[in-house]
Amino acid sequence: MAGEHLREVLAFLAVARERSFTRAAAQMGVSQSALSHTVRNLEERLGLRLLTRTTRSVSPTEAGQRLMQRVSARFETIDEELAFFENRCIASTSRLCISAPEFAMKTPLWPKLVEVQRQYPKLHIEMRLASESRDGLPDGCDAMICCGDLVAKNIKSVKISSEYRMAIVASPGYLARRKVPMTPSDLAEHQGINTRYHPDGLVENWTLAHRGQKRKISLEGRWTFSSASAVLQAAIAGCGLAYLPKPLVEEHVNSARLVSLMADWCDLIPAFHLCYSAQNHACASVDLIGAALSASIGD
Repeated sequence: MAGEHLREVLAFLAVARERSFTRAAAQMGVSQSALSHTVRNLEERLGLRLLTRTTRSVSPTEAGQRLMQRVSARFETIDEELAFFENRCIASTSRLCISAPEFAMKTPLWPKLVEVQRQYPKLHIEMRLASESRDGLPDGCDAMICCGDLVAKNIKSVKISSEYRMAIVASPGYLARRKVPMTPSDLAEHQGINTRYHPDGLVENWTLAHRGQKRKISLEGRWTFSSASAVLQAAIAGCGLAYLPKPLVEEHVNSARLVSLMADWCDLIPAFHLCYSAQNHACASVDLIGAALSASIGD
């Protein structure tokens, strides 16, 4: 009986909104006579006239207006919830390509992303390691992970991590042959292990920060790499000083393979964001991942 009541209420709402049995019947895919019969059954069941019918128009009565006001919002909420779960179902079976810098893949984001895929086993994720870009989404990618200060203004973004601190590190063997640097001016006496992410780009400067003041420096060195993991390995091998995100070097500092230097000069990296276009066909999938990653910030 409850299902029959719902069908009758939905029929009434369609007619009341359209102010026409003809248009409401076309919208619902039923005949006009069947729709009229359904609404009449509801009126007889309630013992109230809900619609005023004339040869030219249909309009809700006072009772009909009240019924519309009381139940239409509830049906809209049900429709929204069903659409939400339908979108999640579509998203959880999609294929998604995400561009991310190497560091993002070596932070707690990686196990969180693995957990999302385990939760939605039909979701296929392709990860492309790439340097961060201010030029929007790379070709062929549905989303990208980048630091907050690189988020383009014309795309959506979701914060998915906390800030990270940088670290200056060197191997004990390298430092045994040289004076340990204490200030930026001391760095001039050392070999730097540098990064150049684009073949035609510049070598990355080190941004140091102390008591609210930021300072960019360029350190001469015999080694330049295009990836953070290569810089890390070169530092462990004693090739010079490296400036890397702290989460990448903590394990090696704790095991004494590296020594952390000038901690009070090391800058903060802005939090990571998941960036994507709202017009992208995979928007629902990215929303799903963004919600999962942002909910776990601080874990």
